[in-house]
Amino acid sequence: MPVAASTDVTPIAALAKLAISDQSFSQVKENFESTLKLFEELTRVDTNGIEPLVSPGDRHQVLRVDTDETLVERAELMQNAPAQEENYFTVPRVID
Repeated sequence: MPVAASTDVTPIAALAKLAISDQSFSQVKENFESTLKLFEELTRVDTNGIEPLVSPGDRHQVLRVDTDETLVERAELMQNAPAQEENYFTVPRVID
C-alpha cells in the first residue's frame, strides 16, 4: 500500500488551500494515507461485466410530450411591454 511521504502532503494541501500547522501535520498525513488506502482498495474491486451507472436510482422521470403550441399570442404579450423594438421587449441595460 502506498504511504504518503511528507513531501506529498504539503503540495496537495497547498492546492486545496489548506494551512496545516506543525502540530496537526502528522494527523493530516495519517488521514491522507488512510484516504489513499481506501482508493487503492477501490481499484482492486473487479468491475468487469458491470455496466456503468448514470444514476444509482432506477426511476425514470416522467415528462409530458413536447408539443409546439401557442399559449398566448405575441401581439397580446407585446401590449404589456413598456418598450419594444421590432418583436422584442426593450429593457434597461444591466451590464456595461
